[in-house]
Amino acid sequence: MASYVVTDIQKFSIHDGPGIRTTIFFKGCPLNCLWCHNPETLTVKPQIYLETNSCTSCKKCMSVCEHNVHSFKDEKHLIDSKNCKLCLKCIGICQASALSIKGTEYTVEELTKIVLKDKAYYKNSNGGVTLSGGEVLLQSEKIIPFLKLLKENDISIAIETTLHVAFNKWKDIIPYIDYFLVDYKHYDAYELYKYTKANLKLIDQNLELLSNTFKNIIIRSPIIPTINDSEAHFKKLASLSNSSSVIKLDLLPYHDFGVSKYQKIGMNYTLERIKKPTKEQIETYIDYLRKYKAFNAYFDNEKI
Repeated sequence: MASYVVTDIQKFSIHDGPGIRTTIFFKGCPLNCLWCHNPETLTVKPQIYLETNSCTSCKKCMSVCEHNVHSFKDEKHLIDSKNCKLCLKCIGICQASALSIKGTEYTVEELTKIVLKDKAYYKNSNGGVTLSGGEVLLQSEKIIPFLKLLKENDISIAIETTLHVAFNKWKDIIPYIDYFLVDYKHYDAYELYKYTKANLKLIDQNLELLSNTFKNIIIRSPIIPTINDSEAHFKKLASLSNSSSVIKLDLLPYHDFGVSKYQKIGMNYTLERIKKPTKEQIETYIDYLRKYKAFNAYFDNEKI
C-alpha cells in the first residue's frame, strides 16, 4: 500500500492553481534554494519541530535526549536535527507542547478521504487538489494510485514542481494532471546553481518536453531582489510566457514568512540581507514585463 510523508494539508488555498484548492505539501526536494519558505520539506525524513514561542526553557527535553539534539544558549532553544533519531522522548516530556513531528505518513486512502471532504468547494469554484512540496515528482511512481483515485472522483489535479527530475521518471503521470505549476527560479545556469543547486539544462529540457505534450502550464517565479530581479530574467520569463502551452505567468515577490521555520527545525537562514521589493522596484519589474510583452502575466496576483 502506497504511503507518503506530508508536512501540511492546506485547505481553501486560492493561490496554488485555479479556484479553491486543497494543497498537499510532500516532503523531499532535490534543490536547496537559499530563500526556501518551506525548509521543512527539504528532506524526506520526518523532523522534530519546535514552536519557539511555546517553549518555556525547562530543558527537560535536553535531559532525556541521548543524541544531543537539544541545547540552550542565552535561554534560546536550539535544535540539531541531523542528530535526531526520532525516539520522541523529548515530545513526550514537553509539558508546554512546544515540540512536535513535522512529517506525517498518509496512505492513499487516508489522503483521498481528507481531500474529498471539500469536493463541493472544488466543483463550485473550478478548483481541485494541488500537490506541492518539496518536489512531488520525486515520488511520481508512488503517487499514481492517488492520482487515479482523484480522477475516479472527478477531481482536478495540479502539481507544483521545479521540473528537476528526469523526464522518464515522471512522464507517466502527465495524463492525470490538469495543471503544471512550474517554478522557474533563474535564467542563468551559474547563478541558478549557486543559489539553488539546480541544473538549468535539465529544467529547460523538461519544460520543452512537457510543452510538447501538455497545454496547461503556469510559470511561477519568486522574485528575489539582487538575486534574480535583473532585466535578463524578466526577458526570459516573458519569452517562456509566450509559449502556446503556457496559460499564465505568476510572479511572486520575495517575502520572509518562512524565516522563522529555520530555527524551528535547526537550520540557519542565510539571506537576512534580502528585503522585500520596494514599490519602485516592483514598478521596474512591471516595466520589464511590458517591454518584453509577457503574456497573461500577474505580479503578486495583480494582472500586468
